[in-house]
Amino acid sequence: MIGCAGTSTLTSIEVFHFTGMQRLWAFAMMARAPRLLRGVAGLRFAKVMGSGRGLGFTLRPDWNRYALLGVWENREAFEQFRTSSRLMRLYTAHTTRSSALLLRTRTAHGTWDGTNPFLPTLSARQDHAMEEVVVLTRATLRLRTLPTFWRHVPRVQQKLHGAGGFIASIGVGERPLTRQATISLWQSEAGMRAFAYGAGEEHREVVRLTREEKWYSEELFARFDLIERIGDFP
Repeated sequence: MIGCAGTSTLTSIEVFHFTGMQRLWAFAMMARAPRLLRGVAGLRFAKVMGSGRGLGFTLRPDWNRYALLGVWENREAFEQFRTSSRLMRLYTAHTTRSSALLLRTRTAHGTWDGTNPFLPTLSARQDHAMEEVVVLTRATLRLRTLPTFWRHVPRVQQKLHGAGGFIASIGVGERPLTRQATISLWQSEAGMRAFAYGAGEEHREVVRLTREEKWYSEELFARFDLIERIGDFP
């Protein structure tokens, strides 16, 4: 666990695992849970998402796990929700196991549903190069670019397996094929940067095509300091 000072909001990423008939309940909660999140004290932004198999973006859904992302005014609001809310009682009763990451925003660029929910960032600018870091990349894909996207991106993500400093990741999404995000956990920012800028020709080609062909109608990139890891993520 790593602590850090600052005035940024708290972001929580929780992952729930299900088996058997509980998977049907979890799928139904994709529609029900957003209603139960309305009016939760201290909750600024929330997304209930399904997940893909493997490490990131994928065409194959994983019906065994779902994710809940929340942006909170403070730690107290998150703890109150986690321990006392009806929604969390329901998830706890149905899940076989869960994990969570608690984060503070280091940098965040772009938008999600027209806003950047992860602002403000940490006020203290320090050298966090050797501390654990979490990266979130999220995009809404244009329909015309789907074939190109799904041809290139999975090959880049396969390189995560052997990346130095890589700990874990999960691909999540609000909508199959078009609204996708990857959340990755790294031992250090140095390791993350080494992968981002040294993943080879395939990665550089994807970056070039993303910009030139305007794959995304909306995108967001955020980097977080890890405050606490609860359970075995993801």
